[in-house]
Amino acid sequence: MKKYILSENTKVANELIQTEKTKIAAAQKFLSLIKPLGFDGFTSWSEIEDTLKQVYPKATLLFNIQAQGIEQEYNEAKEHYSRFGSFYRFEPFTEEEQQEITENVKVYTTSEAQNEVYGIVHRVVDDLNRLKELGLDLNVNGIHEMHRLFAGHNRDKPAVRVNTRELADYIKRIK
Repeated sequence: MKKYILSENTKVANELIQTEKTKIAAAQKFLSLIKPLGFDGFTSWSEIEDTLKQVYPKATLLFNIQAQGIEQEYNEAKEHYSRFGSFYRFEPFTEEEQQEITENVKVYTTSEAQNEVYGIVHRVVDDLNRLKELGLDLNVNGIHEMHRLFAGHNRDKPAVRVNTRELADYIKRIK
């Protein structure tokens, strides 16, 4: 069964994609901040602290980072981790993930009846645009006045039919 896209929220998709890219940028920034501390990668903040305390194992962390002359670098990295650590993304953001996000914000038809309604409505719109080209007044007020061109009731078969007298009067006004 063919599916038609009923709606697509590209703004949400773009925001989600940008969020993932921001997570990666934050992680890259963090990695650049811990490099001067002697780390090429990251697993946990406690691992950083435990490693930094190995120079003087019996001393405090503060003494160790001061003794190594990395107090400012440590504080910058810790501040960044405190603010953004829960958002870090270290793995690459793939094209497949981006496509999945884009796909997840789309709403599709799910039945043949929905497909048929979709097609009919698009044909009606195309026909209304053609009627406008032919001189039928199809602004909002014009469409409202067009109701006289149709007759019928839900009990009728078919429920809607052309009101030929009104149609004739309407057509006569077209130049």
